[in-house]
Amino acid sequence: MNPDELAKEIERRKQAAKDLKLRELIWELYSSHLQYYSSNVAKEPAAILPALKDSLSIKNNRYSFGINGTQYDIAYEEGKKNRQGRWDDETETTPVRLSLERGCKLVFGFKMTKSITYGRESPLFSEYMGEVTAFIEGPWVQEVTTFVQEADQHRREYWTRRNAEKQAQKAQSERKRFGL
Repeated sequence: MNPDELAKEIERRKQAAKDLKLRELIWELYSSHLQYYSSNVAKEPAAILPALKDSLSIKNNRYSFGINGTQYDIAYEEGKKNRQGRWDDETETTPVRLSLERGCKLVFGFKMTKSITYGRESPLFSEYMGEVTAFIEGPWVQEVTTFVQEADQHRREYWTRRNAEKQAQKAQSERKRFGL
């Protein structure tokens, strides 16, 4: 492959990763499931998808878990935090790198930026999906997508069951207020 063809293929893969929303998918898997669950497993163990709970191990910001017998690892690396502004309107920006390995082989990586603006009312959080740094196409895309969907569904169903009594009480109260 000559340099022009190589550059073209790299750009095609970067665009394919963006079109598939892989940055968002891996960020959701990390922030909503791996990081969240690791800090809340003692409080709400039933909220965690059993397949994830049974296989998750964490060491030095590296989250290892299994999907259908295949080992996956997500590495989370923060860069140097940068603070700008005054005390009542200060913004803290942190560069982040996330990478996904499947069976000890890098299959996806990207950069992003997390920002927190500390205003007078409350903090404002934002996330900017940056450059795709690695993407090897393969069956892992569907495996991880399905896994995240299953984890999301499990969490929704858990919270629906957990809050069913509160919802029933709320409905009863509303019926009374509206004379139904």
